[in-house]
Amino acid sequence: MCDMKKLRVFLLGLAMICALCACGGGGGTSSPQDDLEQALKDKVWADVAVECKFSYADVKNVTTNVTDISEDDGTYTVKGKATVLDNYGDKYVGKFTAEYTYSESSESFNKVDLDLETPTKQK
Repeated sequence: MCDMKKLRVFLLGLAMICALCACGGGGGTSSPQDDLEQALKDKVWADVAVECKFSYADVKNVTTNVTDISEDDGTYTVKGKATVLDNYGDKYVGKFTAEYTYSESSESFNKVDLDLETPTKQK
């Protein structure tokens, strides 16, 4: 009787492990193009954040929303919106356009230009 209970517990545990293995993870791998695009978005966010922190007072947080990425002869043009939150809870939004080149040797993006319109306060 006791052996049947142990067997039942073992089989139930095995079934749970199999279910977790079948449903778990599933993230798969990303393509090199996806990785490159994410690296570019991260670089844009960092450059926009630095620009905002040095240009405006009381900046608490900066987020970017990239709306377009185009590539022409090794130069990447990125367009989007920057959202700036200040220490008083006010929210400001402005458009940006940035240009980058990609260095194969260092596997990194280099900023060529960043044009950030003055963020306007949102109601």
